Amino acid sequence: MRRCGSLLIVVAMFFLPATLARAQDQKQQATDVETILQETNARQLRRDFAIAEFYRRTGHPDSAFFYYKLIRKRYPNTEIAKNAAERIVELVDGGFVQGSGSTVKPPKAVEAPINDPSVSQEISKLREQVKSLEKRIAALESKPSAVRIGEIIVVGNTKTPTPDILKHIALYPGEVLQYARLAAVR
Repeated sequence: MRRCGSLLIVVAMFFLPATLARAQDQKQQATDVETILQETNARQLRRDFAIAEFYRRTGHPDSAFFYYKLIRKRYPNTEIAKNAAERIVELVDGGFVQGSGSTVKPPKAVEAPINDPSVSQEISKLREQVKSLEKRIAALESKPSAVRIGEIIVVGNTKTPTPDILKHIALYPGEVLQYARLAAVR
């Protein structure tokens, strides 16, 4: 019995380090996967913002608006999402976006005792600005949203590269759909 017990201990001592090593490897792999996922999300966020900026600069505010909203939806607690919200307000204020249906919401107010009168005045001014923005956003959200173009997929093409085809049609993702233009592209 003793011999069998010591053999069992030897076997356990032999397999235990290998099991621990595998567990550590799996933990490291999980950490690596999480890091890769975060890096991929950050790259996609930067890419989406670059696309939105491109559309804004090239005179396609509806498409830019579409991507800014997409950024705010997918990555809500990032600095770039805050920049996207500012761009949305700029587009709406400039009257560049049709039927926006914006979902920009102001931050929640934080109540704290304030003893400095100048700070209190500044806070009251900011609260008034927030209220006016809330009214404008509510007015925008009450308007019916226009139908927008989503992803454009080219089907049945075997010779011409898809980007070349998309260059020659005058439709862009996020743009308000105008059926006359759609019929012209067909």
